[in-house]
Amino acid sequence: MPSAFKVMEQEIDFMTPVNRGRVPDDRMGRDRFEFDSDGLVTRCPKGHRPTDHRILCSHNTTRRPLHAVFDGDQCRSCSILDQCPVRAPNHRDQGCRPQDTIGNFRLEITPELRLRDRMYSIQQTTAWKDRYSIRSGIEATISELKRAHGMGRLRVRRAVKVCLAVACKVTACNIKRWAKAHTGRLGKELQRLLDIFFEYLNVFEVNISEMCFASSKKSC
Repeated sequence: MPSAFKVMEQEIDFMTPVNRGRVPDDRMGRDRFEFDSDGLVTRCPKGHRPTDHRILCSHNTTRRPLHAVFDGDQCRSCSILDQCPVRAPNHRDQGCRPQDTIGNFRLEITPELRLRDRMYSIQQTTAWKDRYSIRSGIEATISELKRAHGMGRLRVRRAVKVCLAVACKVTACNIKRWAKAHTGRLGKELQRLLDIFFEYLNVFEVNISEMCFASSKKSC
């Protein structure tokens, strides 16, 4: 998420699926909490205010990020504690339920985690899924261009030559798809034309490679 946070800082519309790791799907995110302009928690989803904000060690890391500290008695009696992202006190026996602990609860509130939870909440909406579904078609097309037309290993260099080679491969891919969609009486004739076109395209690409090689030898 740090890389996504840097992208969002530049006011770029960044759309990507978010993976929260081992966090359960029913666990609410930090986007349900209220924050002030300084990034401090003002209220939890149940309306409780934190008692303090402290720099504490994070779970399984050596970092010391900012945490919001909540009153332990309020958290233990909360009806949504099992879905809340707050952490129970560390000094407890293994297998001890959060409701049976002693001490205050805490919540890590780094900007990266807040952004992750907000993006995860957005991606659960129907509008986000409909918009992101376009990517499946795009990815399939790019995969076909790489597998069937060799776009992943071009034989040319320089922007102009690369653009021309890519344009030829995309054109060939579109013609092939059009031919498959119009099979029938003209199928054999279309296949013959396609074979001629692909053969010409391969010769054209080889010629470009030879020209580039010759020009590079002259420059040396």
